[in-house]
Amino acid sequence: GMWTKHTNYEEAVRIPLIIAAPGVTRPGTRTQALAETVDLYPTLSALAGLPEPVALEGRSLVPVLRDPQTATVRDHAYHAFPRQR
Repeated sequence: GMWTKHTNYEEAVRIPLIIAAPGVTRPGTRTQALAETVDLYPTLSALAGLPEPVALEGRSLVPVLRDPQTATVRDHAYHAFPRQR
């Protein structure tokens, strides 16, 4: 009864995340740094030069975009799938 994106197992929590930021990222680079989808808004805000958003759980991924091999913004990531009881 459990399959694909409906579980909290490894196969379900990995999603493709591709960010190309001219002048920041280098073509063909990749990273093993952890990221969550809540990190997208702070990242886009930082890339656009906007003030850092307040009261968000996400973190800007710009340090990782600049240095994909060593930079990190978090040491863990959360994933939860709501289930009906």
